Order: sequence, then structure tokens, then C-alpha cells
Amino acid sequence: MGCQCGEPGQARKGAALNCIGGVVGVCRVEKEQQRNSMTDCIYLSNPSAARNGLVGCIHRGRSLLFFQIMRITICSSAFFAKQAYETKKKLEEKGHTAFIFPNEISVGSGTIPVERYYELRKSKLTEDLLKTKASLMEDHISKIENSDAILVLNFPKNGKEGYIGGNVFLEMAIAFYLGKKIFLWEKPSTGLSYLEEILPMNPIVLDRDLGKISSLPSRVVLASESGQRKMLMDRLGIDYEIIKSGVDESKISDSNPAELTKKLAQAKAEAAARKAGRNAVVIGADTLVCFNGETIGKPKDESDARRILKLLSGKTHSVVTGLCVISKSNGKIFTESTETEVTFRKLTDKEIDGFIKTKAPLNHAGAYSYEMHFSIFEKINGSDTNVIGLPMEKLIPMLREQGIEV
Repeated sequence: MGCQCGEPGQARKGAALNCIGGVVGVCRVEKEQQRNSMTDCIYLSNPSAARNGLVGCIHRGRSLLFFQIMRITICSSAFFAKQAYETKKKLEEKGHTAFIFPNEISVGSGTIPVERYYELRKSKLTEDLLKTKASLMEDHISKIENSDAILVLNFPKNGKEGYIGGNVFLEMAIAFYLGKKIFLWEKPSTGLSYLEEILPMNPIVLDRDLGKISSLPSRVVLASESGQRKMLMDRLGIDYEIIKSGVDESKISDSNPAELTKKLAQAKAEAAARKAGRNAVVIGADTLVCFNGETIGKPKDESDARRILKLLSGKTHSVVTGLCVISKSNGKIFTESTETEVTFRKLTDKEIDGFIKTKAPLNHAGAYSYEMHFSIFEKINGSDTNVIGLPMEKLIPMLREQGIEV
């Protein structure tokens, strides 16, 4: 079932439906040529969309943007265990997935309630309690890593409003480092010694209202740690995160360079998608250099880099990039490949030795990078962003197809 307002400018007042799990989306539609005619209506996305985390839309002209249900890790002192579990229940009623510390905690050879663990920890930290504390922290960090956001329940404590303890502060720092959204139940206490460290994390203060947690738009994920690809993504001006794929490229083969790069790009995107939020749009890419039937990847060492640069010196070779975009919300997979012809000018041994001393050739297919070694080019026939490692003329339409505004 689609949005109940129909086309923009055709809103029906009071159109509302009960939504699965209590999750609804609000669609604000502005009637053309009429002042103060902004009308709200509530709609329910179809069951398939709900299963994939799609819970709402916003009309912008005639475009429709879907929003995701978030995975949220609740961070709080064990002292607030009861309130934390109540919060977890409320988040899940809204359709989110909430992570929290367990009800029962293993200490030594037995288990105790989380509230009892807190009491024991206050009195004396035994060796067993220290091991439990370390294990709980490790488990919680793993939950944060696999979440879209964290919610800090900074309830009043020790006579301070908005109290944030040392462990929770550490969890916030980790979430910030990983690029996760940070929600605070209320404003942090002005008396916190590390308040100056918290403010640059740009936490979103909920003012004790869970309803203020808005679903995030489809999160773009780049399955690459390449500085060159990151540079191109930064130019797009969109919010994105980097998730390392960890793919063993040696296990993937194909005699056709275009097909090989697409397979590698897809393998990287799929690996990163398994770690990403359930409404993520994941980008995978792989670049190879081809010359006289030889497929050239990254050099094995300095000697191999020197061999490659001498081989390409004064000649024309091809740069092939495979691109894969995966939409987790609908399960669709799109792959493309782009080829660019590159001609090097004749390089001297001194120039080659100078390039190798920088160590940069070791990190790039063909033993060179577009922006660091631009002086070696005589001619480029085709996409220059493809030579950098991310053909933007192919990527941008693929992202737009998935509702990403670029």
C-alpha cells in the first residue's frame, strides 16, 4: 500500500492507517499556489518494504525518498538497567532494533543479575569482576560497530543532571570514531570534566523524547579504504561511511579484465553489505591495468613496481574499473565496468627511482596514481575518474537509481 496522499497537491486530510509495529511515516505535501496549505498524512509502507526497514517517505516535488529503521545500541550505566530495558522495548515498538547489555551476567563460574553486578562492582573489583567488565565492554563495542547509532541514557546520577560516566564516554568516543550517530537522552551535565570532548561529537539531544529519533536516509557505504576513491566521494557532498571489505582477491579469477573487475567489485560490496545497516546502499570498486594481454594489479614490491613502470613507459595501456552498487533495501545488485586508454610519456630511470622512493606506487594498480604521478601522462582517452579508481559518470546515475540525491 502506498502513501495515502496520492500525488503532490492531492493530500487527503486525516488519511491515516495503523502501521506494523507502530511504525509510521509522515508525508508532508505542499499544495501548489496556496499559502499555509501544508498538510500531513500518515501512511504504511507495504510489508516487503517494512521487512527491509523502509518505514516512511517525504515528497519532494514528485520524488519519493524512503527511510530506514535503525539499529541502535543503548549505552548506560548498569545502575539504570531497568530504565534501559524499558527504553529498548519502546524503540522496538517503533520498529528499530535495539541492543543492550544482557539481563544475566557471567561472573566466574556463575551468573548474576545485572543490577547485582553493578552493586558488586561498586564495593570491590575482584579479578573475576575485572574479567567480566572487560568482556562486557568488548561485547558492547561489537554491538556499536554493527549499529547505525547509539543512544546514551544519561539520566541524573550523583547529583548531576545528564550524567555520563567514564565507560559510556568511551563508548561515545568509539561510536564517533566509527561514524555512528549519537543520541543523548538529555543535555549533558555542564559539570562533566570531558564535556569539551563530547560537544565536537555533535550528539543529538532528545530532551527525554524518543519520538525525536528520526530514521536516517539510506546510508551510503564505500567498500574501500582507497584515499583516491574517498577523495572522489567527498566531492559528491553526500554522507557516507567506509567499511573495509576484507576480500581475498586472489581467490577470484576471470580471463576477461572487465568481468574480473566486476566480480571483484561485487565481492567487496557484498562483504561490506553484510556489515552495513539494513537500508544501506553499498559501493564496491576494483581497478586493474591491462597491457599486451597482461593484467597488472598492485606491485608485489619495489622491484615489481620498477618493472611495471618500465613496461608502461612510452606506451599506451588500458585502465579498467569494475563498479558494483548493492541496495540492501530491495536486494538489487548493479554492476558496470569502464575502460580508459592511458599513454605514458617516456620515463627515465631517475624518474622511476624517484617515484618508487615515495612508496606510493606500491599501493596502486599499475604502480602509479593519477593525482600523485600526473606528470607521467602524455594522453588520457576516456574517463579520468576511472583512472583514479571510481568512474563518477557511471556511479552517479547508479546512486540516483537508488534514491540517493547526488
